[in-house]
Amino acid sequence: RVLWPGSSWADEANTKRLPPFARFDLLASWKFSEDTVLSAEIDNLFDRKYWYSGGNNAVYRSYPRTAVISLSRKF
Repeated sequence: RVLWPGSSWADEANTKRLPPFARFDLLASWKFSEDTVLSAEIDNLFDRKYWYSGGNNAVYRSYPRTAVISLSRKF
């Protein structure tokens, strides 16, 4: 998936803009049986550095590339 939020405001007064960014995530899952699924996810695949607004005059730095693997089973 591709996230492209465009530019955003860094402050509530709308005087400072943050540049747009694109983040690429990779998701996959494998169904081994009716009740077992293995999933893998990589967020920020290309390890891009960017800033984003959290509201209330808060600006945050991007997270580094992150990988998660999970195994789910229905009982």
